[in-house]
Amino acid sequence: MFEYCELGGNPHDFYNPDNRNLIKTIETKKELPISLVIIYMLVGYRLGLKIAGSNIPGHFLARVNFNGESVYVDCYDKGKTIKTESIYEYLFYIPDDIEEILINDVTPKVIYRRVLRNLYNVYKMYDEKSKMDFFSQLMTKAF
Repeated sequence: MFEYCELGGNPHDFYNPDNRNLIKTIETKKELPISLVIIYMLVGYRLGLKIAGSNIPGHFLARVNFNGESVYVDCYDKGKTIKTESIYEYLFYIPDDIEEILINDVTPKVIYRRVLRNLYNVYKMYDEKSKMDFFSQLMTKAF
């Protein structure tokens, strides 16, 4: 997916709200970590592979099991693989519950909330109060 389809991160326009749109992600092939992981998970599902999201603080990775070991895939960095023992060097900070974060599958609900929170924060940066309110309401009403 990363070489042939040229999927990867969009560091030049990271905070553009369109980066949270999966259709735009497929069209541009350059988007946010969470959008790229969602596509990676969906393609994996169609191929019969179990790929989970990993809600890493400050980033979002895919997690696959390979020979009984978890391997993390950075879809934003063109599919770079990271072994569990190296993940700590990769984090911006290490929260107290990092072990749970690393072993637990991320539910669709968690992914959905994180996307909504990202959109809320982007519109906060742009000081677009009506859109902030909209995404705030979605977060509270959806769960």
